[in-house]
Amino acid sequence: MIYSHARSPWKCFSPALVLGLFVTVAFPAAAGEEADYGWLGVVLGNPRAQLEDTSGKPAPRGVPIAGVVENGPAAKAGLRAQDRIVAVDAVAVSSPRELQATVRAMEPGRWVSLTVERGDDELSLDARLTEHPTKSEGLRIRLAWIGVEAINLPESLRLHFGAPEDAGVMISAVETAGPADAAGLEVGDVVYEAGGMPVASTDELRRIVMAGGVGNTMEIVLSRYGAEITVEALLAQRPPKE
Repeated sequence: MIYSHARSPWKCFSPALVLGLFVTVAFPAAAGEEADYGWLGVVLGNPRAQLEDTSGKPAPRGVPIAGVVENGPAAKAGLRAQDRIVAVDAVAVSSPRELQATVRAMEPGRWVSLTVERGDDELSLDARLTEHPTKSEGLRIRLAWIGVEAINLPESLRLHFGAPEDAGVMISAVETAGPADAAGLEVGDVVYEAGGMPVASTDELRRIVMAGGVGNTMEIVLSRYGAEITVEALLAQRPPKE
């Protein structure tokens, strides 16, 4: 509910946030163009744009998913934004171009097995490819939502409420029975980190949440009466009215 209506869902994604969007499997073919190749229905991120893990762990494998098309093959298979596809039919993929070429070499209607990393878990998901849609069909990306309204704060008020001076927005309304309400967020909380990223404005909170992946949980760090609190919100599908 902090979210203003955007003319296009693509404007909701910050290039830095979604690891840099490529012209990939999710983009439709032009009207009249032959589309007799398989289509998965995802927006892919650039693996090279992700910083290496400073903890010494190996770099993440596969191709990061920045967005999933509503009602597309990937969505029906259970794929989420923030997942990483590491193999298709047991054949490893390591770049958006490689994944796109692999899917396009398959016929519509074919079932494929996707090996997916989600956090620390490895999953196997089955997706049935469809024909590549045309631009006239109109695609919508699944956007996540937690159900809050928020206001921006100047640096002085951030410090006053116990947040760092460079981040923090105040929750001004919480949707009853929404994800934020279930997670325990309250009016007056000052949120300054979400999904491991600093929140310096309501726009940043909106972008971080919407790209977080419907069905995923997101850690939210906030200040309440000067005390630091961390809650976990289960990201829901953004309602059409939002």
